[in-house]
Amino acid sequence: MGTISESERLALATMPLPQLPNLVPRETPATSITAAVAEAALPPAPAPSIRPAAAAESPTASEIRSLLTKASERTGLDDAQLARIAQLEATAARGEQENALVGLLRLNDELDAAYNSYSVGNGESLWQIAAKPETYGNANLWPLIWRANPKSLPQPSQVKSGQKLRVPRYPSLKAVTEALDYAASHPVGKQ
Repeated sequence: MGTISESERLALATMPLPQLPNLVPRETPATSITAAVAEAALPPAPAPSIRPAAAAESPTASEIRSLLTKASERTGLDDAQLARIAQLEATAARGEQENALVGLLRLNDELDAAYNSYSVGNGESLWQIAAKPETYGNANLWPLIWRANPKSLPQPSQVKSGQKLRVPRYPSLKAVTEALDYAASHPVGKQ
């Protein structure tokens, strides 16, 4: 990829970040999640109990909490997916650990496997693709696309016209942060 002009660099610097989901503390359920749980005819999850530090948690409860966190920290989730997370959390709170665990494993597998396909246009670069509204709307998220295509893109500058790329649909907040950090330390002109 060639170098970019100063006006392109300025445009990239002022590009908005993608809209990330609001992170809501577990103690304060979001209105939309509460409404979704109510619509699904499930009772709201009880307030979390305060446990003494010495109390041991079952391996299943620990795994459920980990899977809930993993699902909740995804970007781009729609209302139905957020409601599904809330339902699974309520299922676990009712003591239906196995059902919650199976549901969370399925949900996280679905989110991990969700990709959009993108056909590279003539002269396009990863940062131009990432900047498009149908991908991320932020050029600095190009490392997400690069890392999702390790075999076809050993180097980010090896994008070819007509190439089919996988674009992760629901990257985690951690993946987004790492991509932004990587893009900041590897300016576009050096890809």
